[in-house]
Amino acid sequence: MAKKAINLKDDLKNRIFSDSILDGNVLYISGQVGTVEGEDNSFEKQFRRVLEKLSSILKKADMSLDNVLRLGVYLKDRSDFPKMNQLFIEFFPKNQPARSTIVTSLVNENMLVEIDAIASR
Repeated sequence: MAKKAINLKDDLKNRIFSDSILDGNVLYISGQVGTVEGEDNSFEKQFRRVLEKLSSILKKADMSLDNVLRLGVYLKDRSDFPKMNQLFIEFFPKNQPARSTIVTSLVNENMLVEIDAIASR
């Protein structure tokens, strides 16, 4: 099976990467962020938005969060780590995926979290 791009939006002009690539039964999801201009951009809101985006991408590939094998979590501030763990359990209550968490600066100063993922059917 050839690889297939799966994107949240069909309008891809000015885009230089796909939201995700499905290769056979494996879905590789690019880093997703949860900032929304003019809205509450607290860590919790951004984290929830990111997981909602991941869920939407997975749904377009006929998968769900249960299919996630691995997450890469990038935090702007290490003090958000305990809150991230609390929220993580809400979205992954059992059979949690493998995860790396890295504290780093992100592309936009308003971004507090970015998450990429790998899922499989």
